[in-house]
Amino acid sequence: MNPSKNNLFYIQRDLHSKYFKLISNFDRVEQGKFIEDNQELTKIGNEMFDSFFQYKSIPKISLFVDICAAPGNYSKLLQKRFTESYGVGISLPVEKGGVKFEIDSKKYKIFMVDILEKEYKIQVPKKIDFGMASCVSYVHDKKNAAKLNILLILTSLNLILKNLKKDGYLIINLTFKNINLLYNILEVLISYFSDFNLWKSGKVWGTKNSFYFFGYGFKDNYDDKLNKIREDVNSDKNKFSEKFYGNKDIYFKITKKLNKVFITKINSILDILS
Repeated sequence: MNPSKNNLFYIQRDLHSKYFKLISNFDRVEQGKFIEDNQELTKIGNEMFDSFFQYKSIPKISLFVDICAAPGNYSKLLQKRFTESYGVGISLPVEKGGVKFEIDSKKYKIFMVDILEKEYKIQVPKKIDFGMASCVSYVHDKKNAAKLNILLILTSLNLILKNLKKDGYLIINLTFKNINLLYNILEVLISYFSDFNLWKSGKVWGTKNSFYFFGYGFKDNYDDKLNKIREDVNSDKNKFSEKFYGNKDIYFKITKKLNKVFITKINSILDILS
């Protein structure tokens, strides 16, 4: 089982490489500062939540955590859907390159911290119903940015899953830049949930390698497997980047859903070319 042999993965990778200059018009740095596009965030946020809640109905969210939350668009949209919910937003301090929060709610508490700086603990009064994270690197060096992205994702997962209550829900961004590493992360992630889905927007950032994991029905069985992957990434040992360690059934389970993500990216590139 070799994830990189997947025909759709190969097609999207080839298109990405061939037309990189045409599709790489994505810049989040302005005058040396990291920025977010509120209009894009709101657009993809609405699309993401529509897809998440259409896949499986969720009657109530009382307490949620949003990591890498600033400026807070996703949190705003979630509280608009669940007006009685309380939220916690965690994001990088502005002085360290983060962006400002633009959310003002008595039911929302903000923490400006660097989650990679130390073993940070989320401050919540009880287990959360829902956790989400959509973290991107603020480092310009491509090699270091890719590594930082994965560390942010894995650290966010660790923080959320330690605080997620049984039968809770998760949304987190992932990337298929390194396909073997992705499969190994997904194998662990899906073992924590009763059901899952993979989703990518075709309207916003459709040509990028990013997409989202939706987790439904947390089994409350979180262990240290993701931390082992995080340690491997941090040490540059690359064990989980070199091959997929799961079995055939898990491989095909992941591939079946991931192929839809690849098709979305392929179509997004073809739309630009046409």
